Amino acid sequence: MPNRILRDWTDSETIDQLDVNAERFFTRLIMKVDDFGRYSANLKLLKSNLYPLKSDIRETDITRWLTACKESGLIVLYNIARKEYLQINNFKQTLRQKTEKYPAPEACVADDTQVLITSIADASLKRNETETRNGNETEGPLAGTVNPYSSVEKTKKGIHEYLKSKPTDIDPYKDFWNLFATEKGLSLIKTISDNRRRKFNVRVREKAFDFSEILRKASLSEFLKTSKWFSFDWIIENDSNYLKVIEGNYDNGKPSQTTTAGDGGPSVNDQLKNAGKNKNDQ
Repeated sequence: MPNRILRDWTDSETIDQLDVNAERFFTRLIMKVDDFGRYSANLKLLKSNLYPLKSDIRETDITRWLTACKESGLIVLYNIARKEYLQINNFKQTLRQKTEKYPAPEACVADDTQVLITSIADASLKRNETETRNGNETEGPLAGTVNPYSSVEKTKKGIHEYLKSKPTDIDPYKDFWNLFATEKGLSLIKTISDNRRRKFNVRVREKAFDFSEILRKASLSEFLKTSKWFSFDWIIENDSNYLKVIEGNYDNGKPSQTTTAGDGGPSVNDQLKNAGKNKNDQ
C-alpha cells in the first residue's frame, strides 16, 4: 500500500457537499489509489477492494458515490483501451518517491469506442476559460478532446448504432429520446438540468440499462405511448421503472399489471375502468 500523508479536510466545503457514505467512499479510495491519485473505476473492483468485509455494499451504491465525488470535482473519470479509470484531483497525499500503477488521463485518445469523461468541475472551468476568450457562452466538448458523437449522423439509425458502444455522455440519449418522442407525440427534452444529469449518470452505469431496448419495448406498448407520465425522466428516475419496461410489465395484453404511485402514473386497471365509464356515459 502506498504511503500517505492525509490532509485535513474537515473545513472543506467540497467534502462537506458529500453525504457521510460518499465521504467514507472517498476516504477509502485515498487508501487504494497509486501515488498519482489514480485507480481503476471498475465497479466490481471498487466494491471488492474498498469494502472487502462488507457484504451489504452494492454496485449501485458504488455508482452513486462515484458520481457524487465526480460531480463535486474531487475526481475525474476516463477510459483508456476500454477500461475505466479515475484520478483524484489535486492529489497531494504522497511521500517521497512516487510509483505510477495506472495510466494518466492524458494517455487517453478518444475514438469511437472510448470517450474521455471529465468532471463537471473541469468542464465548467474549461467553459469559463473559453467564454473569457470569446466573450460569449459556448457549449459542447472540452477543448483539446475529440467527441466521437459529433461525427455521428443524427438519425434514428445513426444514433442507434452509436448507442451500441454504451457511451456515458447524455447527448446521444437525449437526441434518441427526442426522435422517439416526436414519433409518439411525447414530451421532448429541451434542457439538461443538473438533477437530470445526476440521475442519468447513475442509470447509464447500470448493466441492465439498455436505452435502445427500453424504447423498442415502449414503442410496442399502447399503454406507455398513451400515458402522459411516460417520459425520459420517468425512465431514469430509479432502477426499477426502466426494468419494468424491459421485463414486459407494460406489454399489450397485460391489464393486470399496475404502476405504483412512485411510477407517476395510474394503474392499468384504473385506466380501463375509466375508459369503460366514459364509454357508458356517451
